[in-house]
Amino acid sequence: MAVVDITSTKRYTNVVEYIGDTMDTLNDEMRVHVNSSDLSFAIDSVGSANFAVILEGSFDEGSNWFTINAAQTISAAGEYVYHVTGKVMTLVRVRLSAITSGTPDVTPHIAVAYHG
Repeated sequence: MAVVDITSTKRYTNVVEYIGDTMDTLNDEMRVHVNSSDLSFAIDSVGSANFAVILEGSFDEGSNWFTINAAQTISAAGEYVYHVTGKVMTLVRVRLSAITSGTPDVTPHIAVAYHG
């Protein structure tokens, strides 16, 4: 279990995209501070491991987490994208919450939209 590093940050007109290091161990996570209620989470999966990711938010710097979106099961390679609107928080994370088989090779992305 580890908080993976943010390896790349891409800035667009109203969006900042954070790309994390590989997540491959149970409870690996990527965290991002946010000031927005419009977020997108993407998971790039390589290989055929069966695993689940969960999207969570916090108001207290990560001492307590609440579920933003139910755990999503992934069982094939590809890109999986989840959108969240209307949920205000100060810290978000995507976490590898279960591994059923194989070894996941997951690159997390969190995109934050800023309006104003």
